[in-house]
Amino acid sequence: MKKSNNALPISLKSFQVENYAGIIKTSLKDLPDDAQWIFLTGENGFGKTSVLRAIAIPLRPMEFILDRSTEIKNLRITQDIWNKADFETFKLDGSLVIGKINLNKGPAKRIDLEEFAAYGTSRLEIAHDTSSNEAADKSGRLYSLFRSDGVLLSAEAEMKVWEKRDSTYFQNLRNTLLKILDRSIGDIYIDESENAKVKYVELDKKGNRLPPVNFNQLASGYRSIVAMIGDLLIRFYKIYPKETPPEEFAGIVLIDELDVHLHPKMQKKFPGILSKVFPKIQFIASIHSPVPILGAPENAVFLKVFRTKEEGITVEWLDLVNVQNMTPNTLFSSPIFDFDEIIGDHHDRETERLVTEDHYDEAVFTHVLESKLRKMAKEANIDPDSILKK
Repeated sequence: MKKSNNALPISLKSFQVENYAGIIKTSLKDLPDDAQWIFLTGENGFGKTSVLRAIAIPLRPMEFILDRSTEIKNLRITQDIWNKADFETFKLDGSLVIGKINLNKGPAKRIDLEEFAAYGTSRLEIAHDTSSNEAADKSGRLYSLFRSDGVLLSAEAEMKVWEKRDSTYFQNLRNTLLKILDRSIGDIYIDESENAKVKYVELDKKGNRLPPVNFNQLASGYRSIVAMIGDLLIRFYKIYPKETPPEEFAGIVLIDELDVHLHPKMQKKFPGILSKVFPKIQFIASIHSPVPILGAPENAVFLKVFRTKEEGITVEWLDLVNVQNMTPNTLFSSPIFDFDEIIGDHHDRETERLVTEDHYDEAVFTHVLESKLRKMAKEANIDPDSILKK
């Protein structure tokens, strides 16, 4: 397949999975090389997390093997990665991994993709002491995607170490977090008067600065963003020089339940913000809400995960009309989410008008107008319903 002019430096091209976590056999090929977002949707228990994990394993096969306590046999995962290496077959058999990678030059050899990060649903804990053995054990690239007690590398600890050593690196960390938080946090600084604690200055709805707080005092949505993006920055800065702007990072990032902990406003903004701050990174994320799709950039790919007793977990590429032009209601009833009925269970179709305005303010205006018309109709001894139905 020929690369497009906007091809990402590193992106998932195809994959095939056999015999893993409810997956009997499923595959996709010819994924577009310019798709910065790949969304996984599907009902609870259908296997979105299993698919994400299956994509992750070949990217860090040795870490997966060393960290697994359960023996897995006959797993076969084939993946192609643009412009990095064509992952052929990885076969897991107990503690043995056999891998072949075609680099189109020299002998085939095993490889772990360095330009990679993965995040499970539990991403509120950061490793304040990154030197401890426990933090090291629980902060591997795959750990949080497979276990709920993972900890993420701490941007706080990194900023405190590098504030005076390398101001460019410090500002890259600080300013990137502020960009991602998008005016929800007005400042991040190190308070020397409080034993060099990192402080966050939240903003109210009018943009006024609130009293500074510690990381653990932040709302869970902000904490999850700071923890995940801080971890991502640290991992990629282990590959790139510390003066590199994050816009130059290239790689693949997996996120399970992108929308967890986030208010709908942030759910909508988050994909677009990540795309702008990390334009060369491909994000592969599972979602339960239609709201992140409203902020998805063009060329996003939507994969639907199904599960049956006969076929196990399978993945289907949805060929959709332009989702950027859809409302949440349309997205809910689309094949992405399969809502058969999006009207409230207690709505009375016979006696109650369904609110279909595009904006809440329009709905309020209509309600006030109808109330006034009803009042005027009663005063004129006219049946209000006869007027409103017209």
